[in-house]
This record gives sequence, C-alpha cells and structure tokens, in this order.
Amino acid sequence: MKNTYTITTSALALATLAMTITPGTAQAATFRQNPDAGITKVWQQNPGKYGQPTSNEECVTGAGCAQTFENAVITWSRTTGVKVLNGAERAAAYKEAGGIAVLGALESDAWNHSFCGTSVTTYNGKNQSRWLVVLEDGKSTAGKALDLNSEAGKKWKAERDQTRECFDTTGDNPAPVEDPKPTPVAEEVPQKYVDEVNSLAEGYKNELLGEVTSPLKKEADQLWVQRHEHASIVYNARDGKVELIETAALDYALQHLDQFGLPTHSFMDGTGEYTYILTTFTKDNLHQYQFRVQNYKRLVYAPYTATAAEPNNFKWSSPVVIGDFTNPRPAPAPQPTPQPTTPEGYVKPTVPVTPNNPKDATKSDIENAALTIDKLVSSTTEFTPSQPAGEVTHRSGVYYTQDFGNNISAIYNAEQNKAIWMNTDAVTEYLSDAKSYGSYLWYNDITTENGATTIQAVVMRVSELKQNYEDDGSILWTDPTSHAMFYLPLSLDWNNGAYMMYHGQNPELLSGFPDEVTGRVYDANLPVDTTFDWSQAVFLKLPGVLWADDAEGNHWYIQATADGKPLPGAKPVQANMLLESEALSDRPRFSAYGDWAFGDEYKMYNNMSMLGAPVSEAVEGVDANGDAYLQQEFEGGTATWYKGTEFVNASLNERGEAKKAWYDSLNL
Repeated sequence: MKNTYTITTSALALATLAMTITPGTAQAATFRQNPDAGITKVWQQNPGKYGQPTSNEECVTGAGCAQTFENAVITWSRTTGVKVLNGAERAAAYKEAGGIAVLGALESDAWNHSFCGTSVTTYNGKNQSRWLVVLEDGKSTAGKALDLNSEAGKKWKAERDQTRECFDTTGDNPAPVEDPKPTPVAEEVPQKYVDEVNSLAEGYKNELLGEVTSPLKKEADQLWVQRHEHASIVYNARDGKVELIETAALDYALQHLDQFGLPTHSFMDGTGEYTYILTTFTKDNLHQYQFRVQNYKRLVYAPYTATAAEPNNFKWSSPVVIGDFTNPRPAPAPQPTPQPTTPEGYVKPTVPVTPNNPKDATKSDIENAALTIDKLVSSTTEFTPSQPAGEVTHRSGVYYTQDFGNNISAIYNAEQNKAIWMNTDAVTEYLSDAKSYGSYLWYNDITTENGATTIQAVVMRVSELKQNYEDDGSILWTDPTSHAMFYLPLSLDWNNGAYMMYHGQNPELLSGFPDEVTGRVYDANLPVDTTFDWSQAVFLKLPGVLWADDAEGNHWYIQATADGKPLPGAKPVQANMLLESEALSDRPRFSAYGDWAFGDEYKMYNNMSMLGAPVSEAVEGVDANGDAYLQQEFEGGTATWYKGTEFVNASLNERGEAKKAWYDSLNL
C-alpha cells in the first residue's frame, strides 16, 4: 500500500505537503515531495538520517528523478530503481558534476575506486551515458566526472592500468592497484562459519554467485558479508546463520537494518520463470521481511507480522516494490523448450483436449454440454449445487452455460468437452473476452465464505496438455459479501511431472465500486446524454466512467453504469490533466492516470483510485511558492496537479473515504 499525503485548498498556502517538522527544519519543508514516488518512500523510512529536503524533486525524461536532502541525494530511474548517496558533501559533488540532467540516476553505492578514490557510478538512459563521479578530494577532485561510454572514457579505461591515474590527475604518487586476493577473515568469525561460507561459495559459484569481489568482512553490527559478482553470502553472528542473498537486496537492507533486522534464512528456487533467492530478515519474534528480486531486475520485499497472542501465525502483507536497478545477476541465456518425442506423422492439435474425456460423436454439442455438466454436478463434493435455474444455453463460440442460482453457473467448452464451475457474473465477464483471459478451462478452486460459495475459476492460454510448455492465464471470482468481481493473473509451468502455479500480483477489481458505495443515486427515467457516441467510448471500470475525445483532442468523461453505458441524467466533464501528467512520465503504467483508471502498481490501490468520475471543470491556482497548479473536483475528492510535473495528488472527501473503507474491508 502506498503512503499518501493529502492536499487540500487550505493546505496549499502552507507547504503543500503535511509533513511533521520542527521549527529548526521549517525552511526545508517548503520543498515539495511527490508522495507516490519511490524517492519519497525511501526518505520516509529514515528521515532523521537523510534530513529534510533541500530541493524539489527534479525529473528529466529518460534520465530519471533526483531530490537532494540535508544529508543525502536520492535518485530514481526505470533502469536503476531508487538509490541513496549518503553525505551532504557527496550529494554536493553529484550536483556539481551535473546532477540528474547530465549524470542520470545513481547506479551504485559509493566505493573506494583504485584510481579515483571515493566515487560512484551513474547512468543516464536519455543518451546511454554512464558516468564515474569523484565524491571526495584526494586522488582526484570532488565533482569531477567522466562518461565511461565516451571515447575519452574508453581511452582512460584502456590506459589506467599503465598510468595509475584518475582521469584528471597528474600526481607523482599513483594510486596503488587493488590486490584482488582475499584478505584474512576477521577473527571474530568462528572457523565453522568461515567453512560454511566457503562451502556455499564453491557450490554456487558458477551457477549463481560469480567471482569473489570482496572477502568476508564486517559490514554492519553482527553481520559479515562476502560479496560476489552477482549475489552475496552473509554471516549473521546473532543467530549463527550463513545465507545467500541477492546483492541488490543486501545493499538496500544494509541501509535499513533497524527496520528489517538480520537475515535468518534463504531459499533458492529455479522452478519458475527464473531463478531467484528469497531471503528472510527477522527483526523480532513478530516481524519478518522477505526480499526477492523479480525477473533479475526488480527488488521487492513482503512484510510478515504476527501478534503476541499468536506468535507463530505470521500473516503476509502486500509486497513493497523498491524499484528496478542495473541487473546484479544476468538472466540465463534462453534455452529451447524441450519438445516431447512424438510418433512419425503426429500432428500437434490446435485445440486443447482433455485426456480420457472424449465427446460422444453421436450427440450434438449442446447434448454433450448437458452430459458433461451432469458429471460435474455429480462429482462436486466441496458444495451441494442447487437445482438448475435454467436450461443449458449456447452463449458464444464453443461455450455453453447452465445457471444454478446463487451466482453459480457451470460453463462448458465444446472443444475441450470439459465443464467447470464459475460465478455467474464472472461468466459474463469471461465471455466478453475469453481469448485474452485464456480459452482453456483448466481448474477451479471452491471456497465458502460467510455461507456463500465463492468459485475461483481458472482459465489458461494453454496449447496442449502434459507437455513442457510454460503458460499463463487468469483466475476470476466474485467476493460473496461485497458482490465485487476480481481478476488475478497467473502463470503455469510443467515441472517434474506436475503443473506448478505462480501468481505474484494482488487481485484487480473488475466490477468497479457498487453504486451504494460511490453514492451514485439516479433515476433510470432521466435522459441519457448524446454529446458523444458513447457506444464507441472507452469504458474504465474502476472509476466507473466512459471516455471520449472531441475533435480538438480534449478528453471527456461521463459517469457510467456497471454495463458500460452513460448514467441517466449524467453530463460529460472535460478532464485533461490526468493524461497530460501521464505524458510527462517515464512510466505511464504507474502514473497518476494509471492509478485512477486501472489501480495502483501490482493491482493495489491508492487515493487516486478512489476519485471516480470528474464532476466539475478544472480551475487554476498559484500556491505560496508561486507554483501554478490545477485543481479538479471528482466524485471522491479533489485532484491537484502542478503543471509540468507527472504527479497528481488526491485528497478524498466522504465518498472517496467510503470507497477506500469498502476496499479495505476486502482484505486484499
């Protein structure tokens, strides 16, 4: 869940953001922070260490974003994720060398460069330049920088072993060449743990770790680290644990050990789409955090908490995305998918089939549908289906359904000759785009909540059974108490004789918010707006609006019913700022518009997702700092956009808060 600040009209005259400050730091608080940005999130985790902001967040398309603080500079880019450079003087050197516009975002932590002293590397995706920045005077001058991808940079790299100089030094005493051999291990580490570290290093060297880049040495209280090219090994002296960890996770955790505790166990899994190390940090008996690097580039951690009454019952919370970064461990080269041995003349079927479930060739599809659904009813033990509320009905294409009441239906695929249970309203959603969701009826999970049956129906895009094909699909179901329809993406992999299912996202609300939650009350007899051909408009379910553009390219939205038609009596309202702000973003999917239209990252939600439809035109204003902004009223609150930025902030009213409370009650 994202932490969000709210902006109200009265607050704009103060400091834009509701930050807790002391009188001594009041001046720093006049600088704005984007509450949804990764930079702000990292700052919030240790504001005492980084200090108050000393600049507004600066974003340069393609290069990334940066914000300076009293004791640090924090940057973000699509490639590097969020990185922190601690120290006011180091932050000043980064800014003097060109800042985000020239250097791009931080790519590494500061380290002692053999030829240049304390340095850091950065990457600017706008022009693919990669910079080495000198941070302290000594072997070179703080604030000096060189593009390592330039001809000058390539020349310096080729000659530095001979010159023993930094790119701008001419001193008589060249910097010594680093000794690549490991130095002796600190005596505090018992030999048994040294042996464990060496054993892991040998066992995983080629597969996972790569060569040693730093010997086993103390990097934090009770924590020793042996760094390798791609991943690392840690020794936790508190618990006597030796564990593997992704280097990106290690670097982030070392900055926040007070929050996460020490690594206590790890697990390496190579059965999914990619190999990963899941490392658990334990703060105390009630708090654990699991770190994982997704797709070799995105760092995520998931909190697990327990209560004093149930100390062994750890409950998972939604994952926190730290961001993307330069790959710490390269993905393996793609391997050809092993194909099964097939008899000569075999033709791979283009239609999925269910083994041992052939059709009765003497009967029609609707007759086979009725027979297969009868078998489904007789074999169901998780609940007792009621008597059918209707006959078997041909819906579309190869699909037939039968309604059993209580929001339960059976759906039959004539190509597979297979039937599964599915919530009735999920059937409607599924058949609206069966190909995209997955045309193959694979499996269903049935749970009973509060006396109502919920069916999580699984549909897959699978080409053939019992072969070594990876595949993906969807889960569709209805929450029985809130009457909300959900979608969950998943992937499937045939491994060691069984299908393995993976899904790493939270559910997406497909049905939008109920009218009683949004406060929409309307008379069905009122006239329907005809300003646009709303049958050709885009229906956005989460905010419950239809979107159409006029001849000048302005964006118009109108409140819509659950079936995607304009609400009787509603009038269209122009709202350009959401898409204008999105156009300034390096990551449109995770923009304020994306949050409003589709939900927050990984199908989570924030205040933008609660706004609903715009209800009045935007108005312009200027805050106490002289910065221009637009404000627009929505059903669920007020949206504020500072012109020229990608960020929009939402302050919720009673309707918005009611929607948020309803969504919170779903416990996603």
